[in-house]
Formats: sequence, structure tokens, C-alpha cells
Amino acid sequence: MSHIPVRLRTLRAGASVLFDVYILINKKFIHYIRNQDPIEEERLKNLQDKGVKKLHIREEDETFYLEYLDGALNKLKDNDTTLEQKSAFVRDSMLTEAENAERNLDSEEGYQKTHSRINKVVE
Repeated sequence: MSHIPVRLRTLRAGASVLFDVYILINKKFIHYIRNQDPIEEERLKNLQDKGVKKLHIREEDETFYLEYLDGALNKLKDNDTTLEQKSAFVRDSMLTEAENAERNLDSEEGYQKTHSRINKVVE
């Protein structure tokens, strides 16, 4: 089973994930958040306090992660989100896009989805 990294700050407290999330400890992937479970704010904060910047998902779940990102990008205009939170999310989303570009740009569909996510930030 192959894993890909996702940036911690692209995960939103209170939102349910559409994929399993793993943390890498001593070169082993430990199941950290289960598919359909909400992410607790305290868990995210604890990881940030420990300097964790990336978690991992299974490569075959990348489509679900990208759907999750799309939903989060659509909510950037919500007034409930602080500018600091929006900035951190956008920064880490774009870094994730850049890191995974080679894999995501292999097809026209991948290109269009990447283009759409970037446009949501630029608008």
C-alpha cells in the first residue's frame, strides 16, 4: 500500500474526512483518523504543537482528498473563517498541489481539476 503526504493545515477541524489518515512514526504508517470521522480541533492543535506538518493518505484515496480540498476551497468566502486560517489553508493547499502536480497532471481531467482548485484561490 502506497501513501502520499498531505499537509496538516489542509484538514479542517470539525469536518469529516472522506478518507483514512495516517501519521508516519518510526517509518511506519499508523492509522490516525478513520474515513467519515470528524477531525477534532484538539487533535490538530496537538499535532501542530509537536511540529507535525504532514500526515499521509493512501494513494488510492487521493481523489477523495482532492474532493475534500475542493469543498474547503469553496468555503473560503465564509465569514466564520479568520484571515489567518484562510491564508494557512490556501498556502498549504497550493503546496500540496505543487508537490503532487506530476501525478495530477498526467491526464486532462487531472489538469482541469488542478486548474479549477487554483482558480478558486486566485478569484
